[in-house]
Amino acid sequence: MVEEEKTQRFLFLDNIKFLFAVLVIFQHVRITYGGEGIWYYIEGGELDLLSTIIFQTITSVGGLFQSSLMGLFFLMGAFFTPRSYDRKGGTIFWKERLLRLGLPLLFYIVFINPLLSFFIAALKNPQLTFLDFYSDKFQSLESIMKFFTNVGPMWFLYGLLIFTLLYTLWRQITKSDTLKKYIPTDFSIPKNQYLLLIAIFLGLITFFIRLVSPIDEFPIGFPFAFFPQYLMMFIVGIIAVRYQWFEKMSKEHIKF
Repeated sequence: MVEEEKTQRFLFLDNIKFLFAVLVIFQHVRITYGGEGIWYYIEGGELDLLSTIIFQTITSVGGLFQSSLMGLFFLMGAFFTPRSYDRKGGTIFWKERLLRLGLPLLFYIVFINPLLSFFIAALKNPQLTFLDFYSDKFQSLESIMKFFTNVGPMWFLYGLLIFTLLYTLWRQITKSDTLKKYIPTDFSIPKNQYLLLIAIFLGLITFFIRLVSPIDEFPIGFPFAFFPQYLMMFIVGIIAVRYQWFEKMSKEHIKF
């Protein structure tokens, strides 16, 4: 009897994911109690001077997290993607992805998000019934599209599915021997000057995208203002796995 191969567990990634989960909760709590952002419920009332200073400070700290936090989540999401795809093959890989990502996303869209939205709406209109509130979402094609793209904080799973689809298409395209020869067999960790150029380029692209899609807008449920960063971090995660950047990384690579 062949013993089933155990999946390697990376404890450092578990610790990072736990820390990031705490920071995500912090992000939404700060919106509820005075920070800038979009959330289901925002506490009302006037703040005194001290509270204003405290909440504005917290908002500033939260802004620093927001600038890189979710990008690192996408990098971690990409970290396990190539190995999982290689081990399971495209069909089984996508069955598990839809089960682990697509099903929770759909459940949130169809049940949890409408319930939360209804409770908030009912505070303003006690006569409103859930049936009326829910059925109103299906009165037109536009309202139906809005209903199924209103993914709330689950936009991360939505984005991860989109990026995973792009990765799957890439794997199918690069099956060709003609294209394989153009893929380098070795790719060193970029030097600091190249990272600086990438950062400048990313900043410029993000600037132009935010001219048409500000950070408080979510077209089809996804924050396109952050799209360049998130896509880049997902790609970096794929490349890092393929060329073993994390294993090769030394103290010299993380010096400022």
